[in-house]
Amino acid sequence: MLRNYLVAAWRNLKKNKLYSVINIGGLSVGITVCMLIMIYVAHELSYDRFHKKADQVFSVASNVRIDGQEFSMDRMSYESASMIKDAVPAVESFLRIKEGAEDIAIENTALPGKKFSEKNILFADSNFFNFFSFHLIQGDPKNVLTRPYTLVLSKRAAQKYFGEENPIGKQLKYDGKDNFEITGIAADPPSNSSIDFDFIGSISDSVLNTEANNDPSAGKIQGGDFKTFLRLNDKAGIKATEKIVQKLSGMPGDKFRYSLNAFVEQHMNYGDRSASRYMKIFSTVAILILLLALINYMSLATARATIRSKEIGVRKVLGANRGKIIKQFYVESALYTLLAFLFGFLLFVALEPWFYNMMQLKIDHSFLSGSFAVSIFIGLLLLTIIIAGSYPSLILSAFNPVKVLYGKFSRQRSGASVRKFFTVLQFTVSIALIISSIIINRQLYFFRHVDTGVNKENTVMIPYPEQVSNHYSAFRREVENIRGINGTAIDQNYMYGAQDITIARSRGSKASFPMTVMTVDNSFIELLGLQWKVPPADKQIMARNGNVVINEAALKKLNLPADPVGQQVSIGDTMVVAGVLKDFNFISLHHKIEPLCLFVRNETDSLWRSDMGGCLFAKIDPGVNIPTVLESIKKVYGNFTTTPFVYNFMDEAFDAQYKAEDRLSKIFSALTVLTILIACMGLFGLAAFSAAQRTKEIGIRKVLGANVSSIVAMISGSFIKLVLVSVVIATPVAWFFMSKWLQDFAYRINIGWWVFILAGIIAVVIAFATVGFQALKAAIANPVKSLRTE
Repeated sequence: MLRNYLVAAWRNLKKNKLYSVINIGGLSVGITVCMLIMIYVAHELSYDRFHKKADQVFSVASNVRIDGQEFSMDRMSYESASMIKDAVPAVESFLRIKEGAEDIAIENTALPGKKFSEKNILFADSNFFNFFSFHLIQGDPKNVLTRPYTLVLSKRAAQKYFGEENPIGKQLKYDGKDNFEITGIAADPPSNSSIDFDFIGSISDSVLNTEANNDPSAGKIQGGDFKTFLRLNDKAGIKATEKIVQKLSGMPGDKFRYSLNAFVEQHMNYGDRSASRYMKIFSTVAILILLLALINYMSLATARATIRSKEIGVRKVLGANRGKIIKQFYVESALYTLLAFLFGFLLFVALEPWFYNMMQLKIDHSFLSGSFAVSIFIGLLLLTIIIAGSYPSLILSAFNPVKVLYGKFSRQRSGASVRKFFTVLQFTVSIALIISSIIINRQLYFFRHVDTGVNKENTVMIPYPEQVSNHYSAFRREVENIRGINGTAIDQNYMYGAQDITIARSRGSKASFPMTVMTVDNSFIELLGLQWKVPPADKQIMARNGNVVINEAALKKLNLPADPVGQQVSIGDTMVVAGVLKDFNFISLHHKIEPLCLFVRNETDSLWRSDMGGCLFAKIDPGVNIPTVLESIKKVYGNFTTTPFVYNFMDEAFDAQYKAEDRLSKIFSALTVLTILIACMGLFGLAAFSAAQRTKEIGIRKVLGANVSSIVAMISGSFIKLVLVSVVIATPVAWFFMSKWLQDFAYRINIGWWVFILAGIIAVVIAFATVGFQALKAAIANPVKSLRTE
């Protein structure tokens, strides 16, 4: 019986090639989109769950409340972990991790030229490979990190520095100072690991021990430099553990609170939020696209019910009951879906690199071939078969064989109203996505072209290490002497990156609040084109110790008069206001401009010759060859340090803050195109079916004198009306969700009425072009042949 069903389904597929292509093509696109988004979502949700007992691991965080705001810090003092372990029976074991500085030079001691700037450097307790389930290819998990100055490399790092040689026992030089012996090789961390590493050093190294022993937080439970993980033998003991930690810290709970955060939730809650921020949106749109593809299938299947009604009537007269008819159509749906799934999977493989690049994702092939991903694919296939076959099988199997064979089958009862509903739904989703895509792209354009109060153009930021700090004045002068450099300035940090925070207090109030601090030299303000609200009487005064420059937001928050120059304020310590800058965006446009103070120092100040390093800002003249200038800076930089040269342009750093919105824009644009494509495929199929059903009517109208344009308008009109209904429905829906989305930004565009008009025009033009082809084809057909058609 199954064989008969398959043969009948295959014959029907071959007989109706147009509808088969539309159904399989639409389903393929929908399945491909669903596969891509589902793999992305599954990968995000699977972070860190590959570790044994992952759900029993928690990280310790200290939370500080200032002026009603709570700041969470996931670093603890060196001894916090051991003190908690001794005091809390529920703690089975602990692990401390300290992150190495970024852009550290690592060098193969046997091949001095083999040197690279590295970021993924960790220092960890000796039980790292027992606490977590990272696979160790070479070395004993219990011993690889027990001795000082020992190092475990990832597989990719081992190949980078040693090629095919066995690196065990060899040495790498860290930051041009310390030699580390390689004791193990670990498999590269999976792409769904929130802990990424290429180098893991022993936390018992004398450098780190010195830091720990000199740390004022040593011997106390409080914030520090070490990520601290606890494995609990009883998850019910979380609250009890938090209470004990709070008690041991001796800190008041109203201002300082200690919490245990689930390790498996770390990525979603505290990791790269730009990667997961819009996960629900992507998931919803992917499901809608698959639903639209399934609607196409069901709509065309029921539309062709009048053609297949006699077939069903004959089968029922010959003894087939409703159950067998349902099975037949489910087999047919399964065949269509299997073919669509095959083509969809091939399309998925082809689009994978593009999708990962667009979303800035990295997903291991091992994850795609794992049981979790395979089960997702199988579930998607089964769900598609069930949904695709449900409506057609139930409708077509319910035909009355007597009425059908006597020709009394009513077209009005063959699902015309349902097909209209499906068409309206498809174009409502398409138009809503068109509106959303336009608004998202306009908001991104606004971000990148709004006046932030900072002259970012042609400004390169060059972080420099301690070695350069000791000779920073000479380094700066040589950079300034490079042809094409218009000026330089110094800041202790990157712009649009992490900044320092201090505690300030409003005048006449005991309440304190956090204030962002920038420590810059006296060229910084002019180089970046920052504007004065209240300039200092003498610009040399602002660089004196004890003086501070504030912005307008700080002026208001500190409750100062319009001209506060010379007044004392409490910012960390008692300071004197030397000037007020106009507000400028030093953080993302997601947020309003916060209070800011600038500690301005002369370029001769000893502060710049610290062991912290800093960041040189260099303004490049317009019209010069930028790569040539950067190469010249690199040569100068190389004269002062062995640390690899890195740089970043200010405008690129500013744009990088909106990568989540950039991803959303790209994927919404792609999904909008795919949604329109699927909707048009369905509309094309329905138009073709409608024209075929009205062949004789069109022939009679032409014989009676109807021209081509009137016939095209007649056939297209009914479909265009449905699209206009979709415009009316989609407009308030899209406005609601986009207005809500824009509320996430402190600085945002206004949604103009023209956006909805434009989206409606685009939808109507696309629909008319789709339907018009079939309408024109039917209108220019020979009426004699049309009237002979059965």
